[in-house]
Amino acid sequence: MTTGTRVSNVVPQEAYREFKQLGVRLDSQCAEWLAKLATSITADDVLAWYRELYWYNLRFGEIAAVPGILDYAIVQEDDINYDLAAEFGVLLTAVVAAYSYIYTTIPRDPNGFVLTHTLSVDGDLVPAVYTAAIPEVAAIGPYLSAIAAALV
Repeated sequence: MTTGTRVSNVVPQEAYREFKQLGVRLDSQCAEWLAKLATSITADDVLAWYRELYWYNLRFGEIAAVPGILDYAIVQEDDINYDLAAEFGVLLTAVVAAYSYIYTTIPRDPNGFVLTHTLSVDGDLVPAVYTAAIPEVAAIGPYLSAIAAALV
């Protein structure tokens, strides 16, 4: 019997490992963000979360498209019924819903420019501060919870 890694398995192996690592990182970020929502967040936080979630969507989509990853996951999990494609679907749906909500909720002027900062007299951009008392801010929580649930 041959031991070691087959060359044909290297690409799905690395992609699957990255998927797991990113999943752990995103789960941790969601917990951190949920805790922060309980106090107050700034417009910079919200914009950073949007960018992060958008990036995760792109990267998870790329990983899901790696040839052989679905079969590799079945072997790694030692479960013939393991459906990584379904996991990707649930996770990507939750991530897209979260960043889409943030995108559509960010205040804008009639021309589409975001209204998230003020300009101080000394020229600093000062981000708006939001609290959980604002319904649109509180509503981010369930989206982040859905992502965390998809990562279990």
